Amino acid sequence: MKQMKQMNQMKQMNQMKQLIQLCSLAIILFSASLNAQDFEKYKEMNGVSSVNINKNLFKLMSQMDLEIEDQEAQEMLEMINQLEHIQIFTTSDPKTMAMLNKDAASYMKSQKLEELMNINGEDGKKVKFYFRPGKNEEIVKQLFMHINDLDESLVIMIEGNVNLSQIGKLAKEFNLPGSKEFNKLEKNN
Repeated sequence: MKQMKQMNQMKQMNQMKQLIQLCSLAIILFSASLNAQDFEKYKEMNGVSSVNINKNLFKLMSQMDLEIEDQEAQEMLEMINQLEHIQIFTTSDPKTMAMLNKDAASYMKSQKLEELMNINGEDGKKVKFYFRPGKNEEIVKQLFMHINDLDESLVIMIEGNVNLSQIGKLAKEFNLPGSKEFNKLEKNN
């Protein structure tokens, strides 16, 4: 009788543990989706320039029938094929800058991204690179860049298998905002 009571208590404890784990997972997923939605609002907002490129375009680019003899161009195409999503938001409206800066700080903290590089310029310009680890030190799952100065605020999120040693070349090739900062990242890596 005592053993059955102990077994029932253990069973209840296991069920409680599973319930707690399930609730924790739901909270994590919910907060991640809320943070992603924080940036969604900027897509249609007045005073914000936004670029949203998804995996379908990268896939289309990689399937183009190009005869590329240049090794660097071939490597670029291979890297593009590994990307899943790029989002860019930039604004010079002071009110929107404050919102974007707040959302960027919240996103970096809530997603537990790791700092890669942080630059505080004498001119007030702040550049922050954060990442989500990938399969090795050179390939990361997400690269998040936030640039804030007196005149403009910029957020760039790149997801996929991001090769840190080649990201500066990609930014320069596509003339992405912040390409100078990406080149600094490449040199420091």
